[in-house]
Amino acid sequence: MLHQTKPNERIYRKTKMLDIDLTPDKKLRVTVSHDDPRHYMSLLVVFAMPRLVIETVECAMIRFPHKECRLAESSLKEMVGMEIGPGIVKLARKKNSGKGCTHLNNLFHEACYSVIQGHGICRRDQIEKLLPGLNVEQTLKIIIMLRPQLRNSCVVFNANSNLMHAVGKARLPLEGDEMADLLAKL
Repeated sequence: MLHQTKPNERIYRKTKMLDIDLTPDKKLRVTVSHDDPRHYMSLLVVFAMPRLVIETVECAMIRFPHKECRLAESSLKEMVGMEIGPGIVKLARKKNSGKGCTHLNNLFHEACYSVIQGHGICRRDQIEKLLPGLNVEQTLKIIIMLRPQLRNSCVVFNANSNLMHAVGKARLPLEGDEMADLLAKL
């Protein structure tokens, strides 16, 4: 541990806020904002389920240090129609090279990253309503059937984890056409 004789002087603080809402028409609406002494901006991204296709991107720049900053407000509009998947943020940076904003790109990254978690929560809730009484392993088995890219995405979903072994052994109350019908509702 470093010995400190004087208190630290804070030179910068940033606050980010993120909300994900389920709209009445069953879309995920992500609002993420950035607030620091020189910037206040927010980004709204609407994703259509189940594939998480970007339908809307809207930016509001309220506080910014340079008049040129406002030129970046529409830079992410080109992402409308794109589906969330590997490389989406890199594609946004490539499309916006020279006309975007590092802070907006960061908010877009946060929205894309977080919508995956929001989507999982939404799906879990839908599964629990359609099939009440499932245990965690059964619910996860269905979620992974719907979104196989979760496999090996983190230590929990690692193929060798205890949880994934239990998920693999979990028996579902529906099979065949009945399961296909259920999956089509999600």
